[in-house]
Amino acid sequence: MKRYVIGIVLALALGGVAFAQEKKDDAPKAPALTEVQKLHVQNLAQRLELAQTQIRAAQLEYERTAQTLTQLVQALQVPGYDLNLQALEYAKKPELGKAPEKKEDPPK
Repeated sequence: MKRYVIGIVLALALGGVAFAQEKKDDAPKAPALTEVQKLHVQNLAQRLELAQTQIRAAQLEYERTAQTLTQLVQALQVPGYDLNLQALEYAKKPELGKAPEKKEDPPK
């Protein structure tokens, strides 16, 4: 009797595995990318990575240039004058404690 029960359990187990395998084979297969699509995705991913690297390089160049400009402007400082970076010329600093002189309109 014990062998008979083991045989039935074994038969049911094997039948269940076979049934599950049959269901798996009937499942729809996932779509696949064509070689051209794969290459296109890889190409765009590499272009994106390259662009990110170029952004990092540009940011480093910007920081180095800003630091160099700051050092140059500090080296070009002249006591009593401000360096106007827009006009690239020196302007006399107003004296402390004195109000800036007002320019009078020329007589009409």
